[in-house]
Amino acid sequence: MNYENLVGKKIRIVALDDPYADRYIGKEGIVERVSTDPWGDVRLDGTWGGIAIYPHTDSFEVLDEETYYENGIPQ
Repeated sequence: MNYENLVGKKIRIVALDDPYADRYIGKEGIVERVSTDPWGDVRLDGTWGGIAIYPHTDSFEVLDEETYYENGIPQ
C-alpha cells in the first residue's frame, strides 16, 4: 500500500501497538512525512507529537476522508 498520499492529511490515532503509548490515543495531527525505519517498516510522522505511527500494526482514522485504517488496511 502507498502511504505517501497521506502526507498533508489530518488523522486521529485510534490504537497503538505499544502498551506505554496510551496518552497518544485520540490525538489528532497532520501527517508530515512517510519514511521507512532501519528495519524496513513504514512509519508516519506528524504534528501529533512524539511518536511515529506504524500503519501495519497501529490503527488510525483519516479525518479528511473519513477512512479508518486498522493494521494498515482501510476499513
